Amino acid sequence: MPEHEPHSDPDFGTATWDDAHGEWRLTVVFPSGREAEGSITPEDKSLHLSAPALDESRACVRWVQANELALKQYLADKMYEGMLDWHDPEWGPPLTKDEFRDNLALRGVNVLEDHRAFLVFSDAECFGGHALVFSVGADGRMDEEPNMWG
Repeated sequence: MPEHEPHSDPDFGTATWDDAHGEWRLTVVFPSGREAEGSITPEDKSLHLSAPALDESRACVRWVQANELALKQYLADKMYEGMLDWHDPEWGPPLTKDEFRDNLALRGVNVLEDHRAFLVFSDAECFGGHALVFSVGADGRMDEEPNMWG
């Protein structure tokens, strides 16, 4: 198989090679029907996405797909107090933690060379338009605190 022909996957559809960025581009569709932009960046740019060396990267995308709600809950648990600190009373009452979680949206799933997904969430209009980010592995390990980005 030529190294950069499109790859069809039963979980995330067709991925295509983006030569300018050196990554496989895909659309991550969640069980809810929501979608997020995605990418997988191989350490070896000559590898096809179907290569066994990228099994862990593909598994990471699948884990994120299957656990979108748990990821949103993790983010809400970690960022809710910060959201309250950012809240201006002139905007009205602050969101409850459940409302905050429900308003978060996963916008990007970018699996890097270390096979961990760098996740990019909307800020639920609570942090001045900054994205909320953190990483997760295919094993579901979330060993870093979320941060604002952008």
